[in-house]
Amino acid sequence: MKKTVFIMMGIILLLFTACNKKDSNRIQDDERAAAEYVNSLGYKIIVNEGETSRYTLSREMFSDLSYMKLWAVQQTEPESYLGKEIVTYDFIVSGHPLEKKFASIYKQNNYDTSVMVMFADGKVIGGGSTPKSKNKLIVMTGGYYALNGDSLEEVTNMSYSEWLEEWKQKYAN
Repeated sequence: MKKTVFIMMGIILLLFTACNKKDSNRIQDDERAAAEYVNSLGYKIIVNEGETSRYTLSREMFSDLSYMKLWAVQQTEPESYLGKEIVTYDFIVSGHPLEKKFASIYKQNNYDTSVMVMFADGKVIGGGSTPKSKNKLIVMTGGYYALNGDSLEEVTNMSYSEWLEEWKQKYAN
């Protein structure tokens, strides 16, 4: 009896370890793919900040301003990813268009450009970029820019208020 319990526990432990290793390898592969994607856009990675968020996209998130602004600068509609796990990886980069867009604050050497890459089902589905203060006590407000540095207005061809009204009509509960 003790032998059987010992063998069963060993099998369970072995399966658990194998599953964890598989998940760990997938995460490493996704992070590597995210870094390759950032490099393919022509940006030089200065710091790999790793996985920064993991969530399952729900309709309720469509009324949260931070998610709204992030999804506004995507090439795809968020409905495609409802119920899916979204994982994001962040990188501090150089050579990004936001450096020119915000040249006056970058000249002061107080900001970096942060690029976030979103994954679902093991594929890059989009992302965003934003200036990021080097001073941890200063938080940038506003919203996200597209991965290429385009603003919400440039991506949607609408003013913020026009976009917000359309978003509310489309996604209001």
